[in-house]
Amino acid sequence: MQRHGVNSLCGALLSLAAAAWFMAVPAKAEVYYPWCAQYGGGSHGINSTVCSFTTHAQCMATVRGLGGFCSPNAPPPPIRSRDRERHW
Repeated sequence: MQRHGVNSLCGALLSLAAAAWFMAVPAKAEVYYPWCAQYGGGSHGINSTVCSFTTHAQCMATVRGLGGFCSPNAPPPPIRSRDRERHW
């Protein structure tokens, strides 16, 4: 009787693991910020680019007080589908 319970438990766990594998969605760890602030020169001659702005207005508000300009960030490469990565 106990052996049947262990087999049922193992089968249920195996089914759960298989379902989790097929339903898994790849994580998107990288956040894309579409605007870059480019600060230029000044008295020290240091140029800097910061690509951490979600809107053009946000970028402009930052460079307005510091000097510089905003430009579009290059789009990230496309994320490959998990289905294409699997090799059956």
